[in-house]
Amino acid sequence: MRTTQNPYSVYDLLGYLIPGLLSILGTSLMFDNDFSKGQLTAGFWKSINIDAFSLNHIVPLLIIAYLTGHLLSYLSAMTIEKFSIWSIGYPTEYLLHNLKNKQQKKSLFKFEFLKKYYTPDKKPNFFIYVLRSLLLILLLPLFLPLSIASLLLNMHITIKKPMDSYLASYSMMKIKSYYKNENFKLKNKFLKEFDWFRPLSHYVTENYPQHAQKIQNYVALYGFNRNICLMTISFFWFLLFKSILENQFLCYFPIFLVFMFLAVVFYAAFNKFFRRYSLEVIMAFSTNWKEK
Repeated sequence: MRTTQNPYSVYDLLGYLIPGLLSILGTSLMFDNDFSKGQLTAGFWKSINIDAFSLNHIVPLLIIAYLTGHLLSYLSAMTIEKFSIWSIGYPTEYLLHNLKNKQQKKSLFKFEFLKKYYTPDKKPNFFIYVLRSLLLILLLPLFLPLSIASLLLNMHITIKKPMDSYLASYSMMKIKSYYKNENFKLKNKFLKEFDWFRPLSHYVTENYPQHAQKIQNYVALYGFNRNICLMTISFFWFLLFKSILENQFLCYFPIFLVFMFLAVVFYAAFNKFFRRYSLEVIMAFSTNWKEK
């Protein structure tokens, strides 16, 4: 039984339309109001004036919001997702961390994620270090509170929680059995070099439709949180430049803290559902695959 997906799915709503609408609403709110004078509430209601929901306005608004959501999704994949992968790796990488039946050791180096961030898999060169440094500056509203949370709460250790050693070994046994059946010998050293997860994801979607909806929901949720994370960072920079131009930095400071807090929350939520998506595919495959 093969699964079919509607042209318009929950991902379009969570991944594109809602982030796009929030981006337009937030930008309008920040353009039209001086938060230092206590106009936040009044500005919010002004921004969602009921006139905007007439038929003449709602259709163009939805189209623009949907296109904005697509742009936001692409940019967040190039920034938030890249930062996550470069600093803690893919979920499939840390889920199988205990593959050799060893308990995960807590690193004494609190900023291990930063060390990994500047240790590229490919042959390093000057351009790679410059690119990653520029991205780190762009994501400063996320990186600063994330560093503090990692220092005080070991947040990155919590985010990249692996499977237990026995479950990881069982799952990998099933995965190797599948590739052996396909006349491809998968070794542990290939886990980083070969994108073994992608064929598995397609196989599960095509052959185990009872898991498809749950997998699609996780994809929609991690895309939504990734987009909102980038949106809050964009709002932070927008307000920062506005406060400098208006010489009102201290008045805006509490809002800066709110945006930094939200960036960390949505970043953690993105990784949570990114991990759950990967885990769902692995477990759906492991519990259903029978060697032919």
